[in-house]
Amino acid sequence: RIDIIPATPTSPPTLAAYDNGMGLTLAEVHEFLATIGQSSKRGAEERGDYIGQFGIGLLSAFVVSEEIVVITRSAKSPSQTVEWRGRSDGTYETRILDVETDPGTQVYLRAKPGCHDFFDRQFVCDTARHYGSHLPYQISIFSGDGEETVNEKAPWQQTYGSEQAECEAYLKYGELVFGMQFLDAIPLASSSGGIQGVAFVLPHSTQIASRRTHRVYLKNMLLSDQADNLLPEWAFFVRCIVNSDQLRPNAAREAFHEDAALEECRYELGVCLRNYLIRLSQVDQRRLDQLVGLHNTAIKALAIEDEDFLRLFADWLPFETNLGIMKLDQYRQLYDTIHYVATPEQFRQISAVAAAQGMCIINAGYVFDMEIMDAISRVFTDRDVEQLDISELPRPATKCPIAWLAISTHMPPT
Repeated sequence: RIDIIPATPTSPPTLAAYDNGMGLTLAEVHEFLATIGQSSKRGAEERGDYIGQFGIGLLSAFVVSEEIVVITRSAKSPSQTVEWRGRSDGTYETRILDVETDPGTQVYLRAKPGCHDFFDRQFVCDTARHYGSHLPYQISIFSGDGEETVNEKAPWQQTYGSEQAECEAYLKYGELVFGMQFLDAIPLASSSGGIQGVAFVLPHSTQIASRRTHRVYLKNMLLSDQADNLLPEWAFFVRCIVNSDQLRPNAAREAFHEDAALEECRYELGVCLRNYLIRLSQVDQRRLDQLVGLHNTAIKALAIEDEDFLRLFADWLPFETNLGIMKLDQYRQLYDTIHYVATPEQFRQISAVAAAQGMCIINAGYVFDMEIMDAISRVFTDRDVEQLDISELPRPATKCPIAWLAISTHMPPT
């Protein structure tokens, strides 16, 4: 519970937060609160069950308040009500209060000059919702305008009557968070990182070099909405929202720490996306065609890394040819041998001549296309794949040898 106590003619606004947790004894107050800022240096094994401890999070309160007041009573018996007052200069004092309170902790912050806006009701509600919207315990904010609850279960923590209902809930959630209507939603899970979440398929094509960021929670508290190290590099066609109960934050608390656990988690999330694409090929080819049309670059990137995936998806991959855009399956139905050239320049020079010879040539000058051609020739031993050079084409029967000479020498005809 958070109370917003409005300013009076003699007092600035105050923020009061209450919980009914375990509380602290006097010894624990001295152990933890007297060393704020140091606990973040301790080993992860000491704080595996906590989002954090009394570190930078508590110190940040001094940004808006000259003093932090903590009143706490431990659930351990016997116990006393303890008050701790910490100041921004590093000094503090404690005392035992002659009052009996319920077990738990109260924290009071009084706005310092110039910081009243941070105690505005709407700002407090929006900020609490932004960072704590998926915390498992109800967070209510009280003010003169009434009560507002700012958190609820994440969509992946809820149960649904059908896959369609689950997908619709995810898509609605994605639109609320990211402000766009996505093509599809993919449930994500990783045992290595203790991850649950959802990936949203972007409704538009993206460049491989574009930085794709994700919204990540750690133990249900928002860690970052700009994390960019969550997925394999080929998975740039989705944006994700996930929670991890096991991964560690990096020092800047803007992404997950790069370690073996994250590497394994990244692999498992890639498997989730791969399995989604395979399932689409089995149950919803219309949607798969739509997705491949938008995100074929990402799918080609995956196919280069994963030969089993290439075997399944090669025929869906589209390529530019001198007869228009063709999926590889369409190409193979018409031609026994897959012919391609390596660069757009070669493709421009060879297209007209190839058409006159009844040949269909793939322009493999786009990103990943050369690698795909190499992979197809290696994986599909029953398919003939040939890279062409213009000098290999038969000379056309023409009354204008100068035109052919111009093509062959890459010079414009005169």
